Amino acid sequence: MVDLMIVEAIKIIYPDIHSFIESYPQYLLVHPVKYDGTPDQDKKSDIEKHIEQSLSRYDSNQKQNVLELLRKLFPQLETVYRNTAYPDRSYAEWNRNQRICSPQYFNRYFSYCVIKGELSDLSFDKFISDLSLLKEDEIQTSLNKLMEDSTWDNLIQKLRLIEKELTWDKYQKIALALAKNINGINYNKRQYFFQSFSPIGQLVYFISRGLDKDQVSVEDKLDFTKKLLSETDSIDFAYDILRDLNPQQEDNQKSFDKEQFTILWETLNNRVLECAASNDKDIFDQFPHEAYFICKFWENYDPNSFNRYIKKVVDQNSNIIIKVLRTYLPRFRTVGEDNQRDGNLEEKTYKYLISILDKDYIAENLHTIFSNEEIQSSPVHWNEREEYVLSDIDLTRQFFHWYNLSKEELPT
Repeated sequence: MVDLMIVEAIKIIYPDIHSFIESYPQYLLVHPVKYDGTPDQDKKSDIEKHIEQSLSRYDSNQKQNVLELLRKLFPQLETVYRNTAYPDRSYAEWNRNQRICSPQYFNRYFSYCVIKGELSDLSFDKFISDLSLLKEDEIQTSLNKLMEDSTWDNLIQKLRLIEKELTWDKYQKIALALAKNINGINYNKRQYFFQSFSPIGQLVYFISRGLDKDQVSVEDKLDFTKKLLSETDSIDFAYDILRDLNPQQEDNQKSFDKEQFTILWETLNNRVLECAASNDKDIFDQFPHEAYFICKFWENYDPNSFNRYIKKVVDQNSNIIIKVLRTYLPRFRTVGEDNQRDGNLEEKTYKYLISILDKDYIAENLHTIFSNEEIQSSPVHWNEREEYVLSDIDLTRQFFHWYNLSKEELPT
């Protein structure tokens, strides 16, 4: 309410500043730092310039008064004027308190109703309150109804604000309902250069952070997570959850120790293998987009069975070795693109591949696909960044480039 009173006062005393606030939130709801966390001086200068222009008609005392009001309403401006940085918990607190400096609530200060696309606090609070009484199909129906007038991004942002406060029963119900409907969560991927900022990425955090409940036994947490990994409609999402719970990653939440985490990995890996086998496919055909994380986890937690599996599927079909190589290629995506591109088979990737698979075995199977004459008919081609497709023959030539150098004792 304090923010609202200040905004209304500005509207009466400084109507042009009120208009500036309403029209140019991009200069107020700011976080002028680069991806590496360092200050973005160009952005800071641009913000200062536009705010100064909006204050140009006032004398120095009035400017100071207005600027103090703006900095009170929008603490983010301290990043511009005092090099003060705010952690994520500050943004969560602003959301929780429904402040004007929260992007989720900014527009509501200039409207007398809930704006199209936003999620009514009353509707959300009622949904959370009713969770204990709702059955699984009823939860999904309620979610679909909420999404008629809002977005998944808004819903998951609100859930993240209360992830620590939810009871274990309510947390399990909403987490499982959302995990079983990942493919129904629609959003524009081009808006999120970093997947972790997307609704799916934030849902991963909601689920993994929501497990941090001291009053719940580890056994119950483990049973629930196994259920979630078994029932989510997205294998990709399941591996995102697994990655965020991995106790070997230093920054991850330590809900499970290595032994317990291995149980979770086995649960998901068995599901993957059963699904592929039921469709008479290997993991590379069944899960082309998820194959990298399937392999990375498998080779780490059970390297012997991983190698046996790779040898089995490649022995049955030599062409699979190309898919194995592609699985480990670096990938990148440029802004405005939906799909990732394959990078080149660099020396680092080659060394990693031959650390988990015998290099001669790889070479022998590549020779069943391409003859020496085909491989040597053109020089090795290294894709430029703007090139979209790395062909199978170019990938093979890149492998043999490093393979032949290794015979000359490639440095380790």
